[in-house]
Amino acid sequence: MTLELFGHIECSLCDRLESMIRRYHPTVHIIKRDIRDNPEWLTLYRERIPVVTHNGRIILEGRPSEDEVSKAMISLGG
Repeated sequence: MTLELFGHIECSLCDRLESMIRRYHPTVHIIKRDIRDNPEWLTLYRERIPVVTHNGRIILEGRPSEDEVSKAMISLGG
């Protein structure tokens, strides 16, 4: 499974969310995207990072709880 993590370099919230995801699905492939690299991403996600998508659909954003991450990963089969 591949997820995209939209954020920016040195984003502690992004690192936190990535760690939480890996607890539930250690082998998930996470592609990190810096929102500053694309004007559209910057417009869409500036106030919402981190944002995690799967197949173009947002599955997590902001500061999700452990429970929210767990449910999202279970719904993806993780």
